[in-house]
Amino acid sequence: MVTLASWTEQDFRLLERCNTPEMTAYLGGPETPGKLRDRHRKYVENAFTGQMFVIVTEDGERAGLIGYWEHSESDETVWETGWAILPEFQGRGLATAAVRQVAKVSRFSVNATSNTRKGTGCAATTGLST
Repeated sequence: MVTLASWTEQDFRLLERCNTPEMTAYLGGPETPGKLRDRHRKYVENAFTGQMFVIVTEDGERAGLIGYWEHSESDETVWETGWAILPEFQGRGLATAAVRQVAKVSRFSVNATSNTRKGTGCAATTGLST
């Protein structure tokens, strides 16, 4: 249903499209242009522990992004995942398919455990099946 593609220089526009008030409502709102450029550079250079991907549909359209990264919580190292699906692609099961794929990729890359927070009231994750 979807493939995961490596993040490239050409994916900055996708990151910009995911940086709207609607798409970032549960993340504290949009980032400044400078922070967005820094995030993009980090993704291109893979300058963090984890990896970001572009979610590509069967038709070759770049529908969103997904990734996993190391995170500290309560003095513990945990692995977190996050994704964004552009509005015109939502409701097609793309996030579910991408989460399954990133779980497989991360399993081979790191010794990680996944914890999906369901029922947070976030429209982007409501109804997500893992």
